[in-house]
Amino acid sequence: MIEDKKEKRWPPKIKMGTGVQGIAILNDVPIWYELWRNINGFPPDYYEVKNEKAGKDEKAK
Repeated sequence: MIEDKKEKRWPPKIKMGTGVQGIAILNDVPIWYELWRNINGFPPDYYEVKNEKAGKDEKAK
């Protein structure tokens, strides 16, 4: 991907190949579970926000 000269210029710090930093919030799990998960190649348990309002709407139906 290259910068299109006809469009607005990209900011100087955002160029192809630059790194990205992020964070993934994981559930707290026991160490034996984490070791077992890594040995068997399973994906991590990500933290999920429970939407209480959606749950109440489903119960009302």
